[in-house]
Amino acid sequence: MPPLVDSIFNYIPITPQVKVYILNPCLANLMSYCSQFTYDPNEIGNIFGGSHY
Repeated sequence: MPPLVDSIFNYIPITPQVKVYILNPCLANLMSYCSQFTYDPNEIGNIFGGSHY
């Protein structure tokens, strides 16, 4: 019995995708947003300023 079309999966390796994200200066800057966030207890500007984060 031949395999069903629904049972065939094509996986995209994640390592090359992560390398492209890190080596692209624009994307690397966007990913560093959380680490550069400054907390202000009087203002909730995004999710990082909330009490549940």
